[in-house]
Amino acid sequence: MSFDNLPPTLVRLCAVAVSRNMDSLEHQAWDLPGSLIEQLLPFLNIFYLERIENAAVQKGISTTAAWFALWMEVIRNRPVGCTSDRDWKQKFLESAFHIALSGNSKMEHERTKDPRFCILTLGAKYVKQLTFNNRLQGAVKLAMNKFSHVLQILKETVLNIKFQRLRQNPDKNAVISLTYVLHRLIHHGNVQRLIISDCRMPSCSIMTRILQMCAGYLSVEVQDDLNCFVSNFQMRGVEDKIGGSPTSPFLIVRENELACPLSLEQDTSTCMDQSYKCNTLHLSRNICFDNKRKRTWKDVQCHKECKQPCLETKQTIVISVQEDLHTSQESCKNLQENIKCTTCKDLFTHTPSISHTSSYLRCISALDLDLSSYSDCLKIQSLLPSWVSLHSLEVFSSWHINKPELFKFLEALSCLCQSTESFLRVLSLSGIACPISLTALLIQLLKLCPRLESVSVSFSVEQDQEEEQFSILPPAIVENSLTSLKVTFPLETLHLQGLLSVLRGSGNLQRLHLTGMRFKTRQDAGALLLSLADSNPELCWLTLEDVNLSVCQNEVLHFLKHTDLKGVNFTECRIFERNKAEFLSNFVAVVKQKKSLVTLQVPGNRLGNQGLVLLADLFTGDSVSGIIHLDISSNFILSDGLLQFGKMLQKSPPQSHLKLDLRHNPLDRDIETSKQAMELLTRLCRVVINSWNSQAAFADYISAM
Repeated sequence: MSFDNLPPTLVRLCAVAVSRNMDSLEHQAWDLPGSLIEQLLPFLNIFYLERIENAAVQKGISTTAAWFALWMEVIRNRPVGCTSDRDWKQKFLESAFHIALSGNSKMEHERTKDPRFCILTLGAKYVKQLTFNNRLQGAVKLAMNKFSHVLQILKETVLNIKFQRLRQNPDKNAVISLTYVLHRLIHHGNVQRLIISDCRMPSCSIMTRILQMCAGYLSVEVQDDLNCFVSNFQMRGVEDKIGGSPTSPFLIVRENELACPLSLEQDTSTCMDQSYKCNTLHLSRNICFDNKRKRTWKDVQCHKECKQPCLETKQTIVISVQEDLHTSQESCKNLQENIKCTTCKDLFTHTPSISHTSSYLRCISALDLDLSSYSDCLKIQSLLPSWVSLHSLEVFSSWHINKPELFKFLEALSCLCQSTESFLRVLSLSGIACPISLTALLIQLLKLCPRLESVSVSFSVEQDQEEEQFSILPPAIVENSLTSLKVTFPLETLHLQGLLSVLRGSGNLQRLHLTGMRFKTRQDAGALLLSLADSNPELCWLTLEDVNLSVCQNEVLHFLKHTDLKGVNFTECRIFERNKAEFLSNFVAVVKQKKSLVTLQVPGNRLGNQGLVLLADLFTGDSVSGIIHLDISSNFILSDGLLQFGKMLQKSPPQSHLKLDLRHNPLDRDIETSKQAMELLTRLCRVVINSWNSQAAFADYISAM
């Protein structure tokens, strides 16, 4: 936000003066009245804006608007997925960190520069997901001596590591840097999830290394690279004494790199000497600071620059790195032997011999993997059987996989799930094109991995002969441990019996999300709902999308009556298409007696004004409805119908915290009436609405025809 064109006022001039002298006035600024702090916020740079946060909050002032304005001023585009005002500070500082890490010129903005601070040091505290792109420049920078303190902060804050759009094979220096950074963040940090997206490098060695390290293995090559670090580290200790200069790119420290760009707080635990000696401060799990320890000349040098003492920990670091390497040597030998002898033919013959270092090194527990090629599939197959720490696996791709490849992948999953130590409970498979039917795949998957609790599948499949057997001989019930199931079906006709064999064996199922079902007969939709009411007593949340329910309205009512759902979502299900008035009256009569139902979502069902008015009866008379979220978006509701709906709610007000979703309705056709309706509704509930342009929407509809 620019204030250059605003007329000067005394308060504004004072705020500008204070913002320029915060180095000496900071604590006095914290003591200002809340109204003055609020006027000061837009002029502060990001460092002081972050530091004044606590003082502002204590006086009832939110910094959200200031962070949003800063985002629009510096980044200039809305972040994807920002749904909460509280996200702006975290999103800005995380984005600023990555921009600065890549050397982007956006961080040359005047409010992001201050010689007393380092933007990487500030931003690192707010990085939840660390992203590496293309040639891994970020990893190279984080492995440098001058940013050792930044890596130390990231070790505590980063939960996810993401690799995206890697296209070129990195050079050796980048690989060694990445190896060290991953070792620090994964094996000695708090990283829980690895995300690999759209990475198509000519050589697969770097992806193999990343996956192995995340699974808790230190291969021979990784050990060699870490040993190189240790050797250079020890060499640096000698050169410090003789005044020499190291030749390793990781140990070169220029005089102007020694300044500590940290905050003004006097905390010796966060003051890191910019030489490499502090870079691996916490490689040991049990490091104690000894404040009485005699400082070396290098400590004095650091003290001169940053006015804080730094601690000498070289010997401890070398020993701890060597211990990590020693504890993994035997398991790495086994792993290397397994990888060398593992082929498509005998992939699972050698998996029992794999041992890993999970008892010594941390492993990630969640993996989101984009399988861009068959070689990627082989990499994950070789690691899966012994990756017992893995709790969640999401695999997505757009390449065609044939049956043998798919079955080998399922067999690897089976080997993992059969281990008594396995924690795998969440599995998602999407985007992969294969010739096996979705229901047949689901049955096979749950037979092999019966302990899975959450499964999501979305395949592009070709019709398979196996599914035809379901119409002749219904498959046996597949007992499983599912609590959540999400299936997106292809356009082909669904043979219901295969799906019912899974659902009838899911006695603990709580969440069910089905999209795009095309039934073979008109009775199948009703049969599905009746089966759910009878076989799944624990079901709490049901979502059906793009499913024709107009042919089974009686079964819909039966299902709602005989279940204790907390939420139901019928999206584009044509549920009100037939006998609208009669069915809606019965529908409302059932729902208003369901105290357990708190969420009702019926977007895209042609409700219209007539249906909306009938829906208002949900809160009238003897209603015990517990609904706190009503979604009637995309239902062609007009302004006059909305006003009438509001007047009816005024007579029988819903719960005060009702959330009413009105998005994607053509309320721009009568702006004055819409305004009246909104004024009335906002007094009764929390309204969610967006701008709607009927002409643009009609043009889009015509262009898609």
